[in-house]
Amino acid sequence: PAKGAAGPGGPGNERDAGMSARRPVSGRDSGGDQVLAPILAAVAAVPPGDWPAVIEQAYAVAAHWHRGRLRQSGEPYITHPVAVARILAEASADPAVLCAALLHDLPHDTGYTLAALRSDFGADIAGLVDQAARLDGAACAALTDAGAASDQDRRALMLKLADRLHNMRTVRYLPADKQQRRSRETIDVFAPLARALALPAFERELAERAEAVLAAGSSDTDRPGPAGIGGGGAAGLLLAVTALTLPGPARRRWLEEWAGELGELPTRRGRARFALSMLAGMPAMAMTLRKHRPAQTRRPR
Repeated sequence: PAKGAAGPGGPGNERDAGMSARRPVSGRDSGGDQVLAPILAAVAAVPPGDWPAVIEQAYAVAAHWHRGRLRQSGEPYITHPVAVARILAEASADPAVLCAALLHDLPHDTGYTLAALRSDFGADIAGLVDQAARLDGAACAALTDAGAASDQDRRALMLKLADRLHNMRTVRYLPADKQQRRSRETIDVFAPLARALALPAFERELAERAEAVLAAGSSDTDRPGPAGIGGGGAAGLLLAVTALTLPGPARRRWLEEWAGELGELPTRRGRARFALSMLAGMPAMAMTLRKHRPAQTRRPR
């Protein structure tokens, strides 16, 4: 992954406007020794190449570009990619996936571009970061179908699952409505995805955390019924009608999810764009949900 590529601060970096010549060049320089210990231990004996050095470089770049950013919990943002990488290390993910975990939020949230990431860490790691960023709930649901995911897909999906798992561990810091929507998506999409990838520990924890949030929410608030999506105007009505293709048990949860998303979009154009993106994936989603409906109705053991 880093083979043949310039490391942080290396040749050619000045050519990319998203780069910074002043960023640190090692994890040790960024105080990463202790936080990286479990990750470094997981890659120390993996050939070929010096994977610990690549991991330290990835941490240094992530720490530099996330500097000053905080999560909603008030913690430094760098704690999130490190936690995702540690989750993956415990699941025996390969070193490139661990690197991608440390770097996964940079192209979307900072000035460190995907082109710069590819130059510094190689096409494999950059490809994992890019693919994981493109995987929304509908795409994950479609790939849950056994045999639909390639080996590369599975690595990106594993990164996506670890990202969701850490976000569910810290979901209490989100507003209540977002906790509910994220938890319903976790039950409907990510727990079945973990089952399909044969990751029972991921599946169990995702389901348990999501169910706890949903149970707490249902005890003190009345959740809106499917008609609630009508607040989205024409876009909501279109989604409500087309959602009739989805199996009944899942339909309500998806309509509630979409109602929340539509409610946060301030313009008619934005709501229409959202509705069209959902409609494009509706046939594949309906097929996947129907195929896996028996498994989704059982509580994970």
